Amino acid sequence: FVLVRPKPGRARERPAQPPGNLPDPVLRVGEDVLVRMPGVGGTGVVTVSAVLQMAAHLQGRHTAGLEQIGLAQKGGPVISDLRISSRPISGQVRATRHAADVLLAFDLIGAAALDTLAVLDAKRTVAILSADLTPTASMITDPDAPRANASWLVERVKQATRARDTLVVGADTISERLFGDHMHSNMVLVGAAFQHGCLPLDAGAIERAIELNGASVETNIAAFRWGRAAVAAPAALDVAAGLEPPPRLAAPGPSARAIVAPLPAPDGLREVLELRVGELIAYQSAGYASRYAQDVARVAAIERERTGGQGLPIAEAYARGLF
Repeated sequence: FVLVRPKPGRARERPAQPPGNLPDPVLRVGEDVLVRMPGVGGTGVVTVSAVLQMAAHLQGRHTAGLEQIGLAQKGGPVISDLRISSRPISGQVRATRHAADVLLAFDLIGAAALDTLAVLDAKRTVAILSADLTPTASMITDPDAPRANASWLVERVKQATRARDTLVVGADTISERLFGDHMHSNMVLVGAAFQHGCLPLDAGAIERAIELNGASVETNIAAFRWGRAAVAAPAALDVAAGLEPPPRLAAPGPSARAIVAPLPAPDGLREVLELRVGELIAYQSAGYASRYAQDVARVAAIERERTGGQGLPIAEAYARGLF
């Protein structure tokens, strides 16, 4: 194991401030809701339940929660059921078959488990899913173990919920990019669920409950607000978290085509070269770009001689890497 520590006395950079004046959400569920929250022990699922219950109390609403942790602690499955109501809650808190109004899934594998699928309903339940898979023990200890497929798990949940209203958020990725670790991903997902109209609470009450909880208050409030931004202002989030797509290379001009035209390259390699030669001309000069193209052509000639193949995958890889 390697432990990486920051230099002594070096303060962590403060995360970018979330955009202000986010619009109020439009509720997709009723004022009285039952929320099923599957997660992993040690990442704060129980804390999220406590924060949301406190927010409900602050608004004078009735609430109750039930955590099912069994023998699991760190890394084990956790399920939290949360009821928020305008009337006193009587009877059991645990979700029964087809009874969940909201699936707030901090763990995608747990969301697709049979005991959770049983409480979902295709006409009733709205799903908010964390897209980032939490590694299981078998993934860590056995490199050859079957890997869970995130897309398949999402589709499995969508079939059991209101598919058009499903929201998928890369909460772990957002938390790691903005705050340096994944521990605030749950609050990012809570913010997304709130902005998606699935938590009938006030934003001010949730933020006040975070303050009363007293743990990493500033960062957790920022995570909640950035989760809201993931729904209401995704472009601002992409820029702040560095999630914007890479810029596309410009279309090749006549100078680039003139350099590449004499080279004995197949169409696939020619396209790779033309795009990059144009960029290198703009970056420095036509001579610089020509040396690049000739170097790639030399590798392509060797590959053609040694393999006799029509395609030149090594030369293409070399062209991309050298560029």
